[in-house]
Order: sequence, then C-alpha cells, then structure tokens
Amino acid sequence: MPIANVHRAIYAALTSSGVTICNGIRTAGTATPVAVYDLTSAEISVSLNGVSGNNVWVIGLQVVCVADTLEDVCITVDDIVDAIDANYTDTGEAVKIVITQFAVAFSTENIDDGQHDAERVGTITITLQAQEY
Repeated sequence: MPIANVHRAIYAALTSSGVTICNGIRTAGTATPVAVYDLTSAEISVSLNGVSGNNVWVIGLQVVCVADTLEDVCITVDDIVDAIDANYTDTGEAVKIVITQFAVAFSTENIDDGQHDAERVGTITITLQAQEY
C-alpha cells in the first residue's frame, strides 16, 4: 500500500475532527483554533511471501494545536484524538488507522504580533498503525 494512500487517510481522519487542518505550516491568516500536522516517520512491516496478511505502516504523527486559550487548545486536542481514536477507517483509501501511542505537551507561543497576549499550544505526538483492509 503506497504511503500516499496512508497520508490521505490520515488527512481525512484529521479533517473529520471539524478542526481547521494545515500541513507543515499554519496558512497565513488562518483563524484559531487550528491544527498543523506533519508525518514525522513512516515504517512499513512487510509480510513474507506466501504468508497471508496485509502490510502495516507504523506512522509517527505530530499535530500542533493552536488556540487563543488553554481551554480551546484542550478542546482541539480532544477533537483530534476523538476523530482518530475510534479506529478510523477510510473507505476511499481502504485504510484502517489505529492509535498505538499518544502524548500531549502544552506550551505558550512567543509573543510576536505586538499584542499583550500569546496563543496557547498543545503539541500531540501520536504513533499510528495503518493497514490496508
């Protein structure tokens, strides 16, 4: 199964959360809350010839949730995890996604816009397994 199919399935899972999703960098002018994701690693376990079973991708995923308040960041983190945690199945790509590990760290962005506030950030680190079905 090509990594492109896995990536499209992950993107679909993230967008199903209802959160605005950007890849790699936050698109200029995008209102908060927003989530910016990157695939940080992708490793495939290949089945042996003659052995039944589909290949499994192990994917490292980082999602940075940005919002104006800590409460909004927590809600955004929960929305992202809930969208993927239900053993997400993408019928268009024929890929099933399962979370195997999850961690989140909270921080505050540096003030860079001349205002007296700073956006809150929740950085999610997720390990997924993706398998063709």
